[in-house]
Amino acid sequence: MTTTSTKPDVLHFKSNDAALEYAGAHLENEPQVDAHLPAIVVAQTEGGLASAYTLRIGHSRTGIETVIASPTSEQVGPFVPGDLVSVWIRKLDLEASAPSQIVGVITGKLEPTFHVTKGWKSAVASTSPSQSRWRFLSLNRPIKRVGLLIMLAGLALSALGVLQLSFATSHLSAGWWRAVSQEGYYGRRHWQVAWGAYLTVAGFMLSFTYDATIARLVSWVSSRRE
Repeated sequence: MTTTSTKPDVLHFKSNDAALEYAGAHLENEPQVDAHLPAIVVAQTEGGLASAYTLRIGHSRTGIETVIASPTSEQVGPFVPGDLVSVWIRKLDLEASAPSQIVGVITGKLEPTFHVTKGWKSAVASTSPSQSRWRFLSLNRPIKRVGLLIMLAGLALSALGVLQLSFATSHLSAGWWRAVSQEGYYGRRHWQVAWGAYLTVAGFMLSFTYDATIARLVSWVSSRRE
């Protein structure tokens, strides 16, 4: 393995494999729950709402282990085989007979550069607040675009329901709440108000807040699946 260094405390590796080899031989990177370790992407497997990746990590005591991990959100992927990434170990069972009992979460892509005090260098530059807002609004997955359609349908249904409700009561806000809470006459007569509100909230969560809510929930459940 060959490295070059511009500073005594910084190591620049020729490849991701060389970086992982160094980590396995010289760093305390034995997999433990809640540890953050470097790993190399082996393959990608589509499963459910989130992408799962097979990773390999090297450590001096037990050699190379396989990790199954999902990204924390769409903003830290996608990845391709050979990428060097940071994996957060969430479940560990080295005594099991199955080929892989290590489950983790990918927190980001790394460069093959190691600083002795700061750790591995992130491959993603920091973003400005305006860029972060655009990422929040990004509809970069089919499920997000479906969510947008659901939200628009909910808004249209809500508008129709509120229009009808305005002719039935002079206390619009109270009537709206009774309809949404399915209270008696209002719940039966003005069902458009309730279902419009439900669809709007569901569509908003599936579209604009998918990465911050549903994707993280799926990753959390996957990391604790027996």
